[in-house]
Amino acid sequence: MCFSCAIDLADPAPTPALPEVGIDVGLESFLTTSAGEQVANPRHFRNGQAVLTKRSRALARKKRGSVRRKKAKLLVAKAHRKVRNQRRDFHYKTARVLVDAHSLIAVEDPRIVHPVRRPQPRPAASEDGAVVYLPNGAAAKTGLTKRIHDAGWGHFPAILRAKAEEAGCVMIAVNPAGTRQACSGCGTLCPKPLSVRWHLGDHCGCSLQRDVNAAKKSLARAGPALRVGT
Repeated sequence: MCFSCAIDLADPAPTPALPEVGIDVGLESFLTTSAGEQVANPRHFRNGQAVLTKRSRALARKKRGSVRRKKAKLLVAKAHRKVRNQRRDFHYKTARVLVDAHSLIAVEDPRIVHPVRRPQPRPAASEDGAVVYLPNGAAAKTGLTKRIHDAGWGHFPAILRAKAEEAGCVMIAVNPAGTRQACSGCGTLCPKPLSVRWHLGDHCGCSLQRDVNAAKKSLARAGPALRVGT
């Protein structure tokens, strides 16, 4: 049996003495702060994938409607639940460390719909008039989508916001457009492919890790966002 109740609590006052920080989520590291600190990506799904694969194959061999299939199905669900609980526990602990150490946290507005969206088909007409389809990168994107879901980008900001409200920390979601291409030193755009992991400012000579630059840019955008109340 479960009970729930609502109580009125005074809003905790933020601690001005604590520093402000910007964070950038990624796949090589789960997140990088504007101070250069990194939190490793635990990759819970990848670590538990061997067990999940073994149990899923065992489930596929069982006869439909049998007792053994029901037991195998429960084992598969249990393995998925373990990975989900591990990821959630990691998110809560990481959020607690961040809100206890900072008075303001600037994070990119979570927009994972586009990165995990299925690529559109690319039809083309052949010489005999039949419709054929060109490669659209769907196979290559499958691995990226799995890694994004494994990191849990969509769930972490909500947990971080809830913990920030409890601790009296201000969390601001900033527009992510250009944070990875704009220089945190002078603000000019420095286009670079995703494979380039080091940022070099063309005008100001800024030189730092790409994710650190994005985190600093998010923190810089938090000031105007805070003034307009977003």
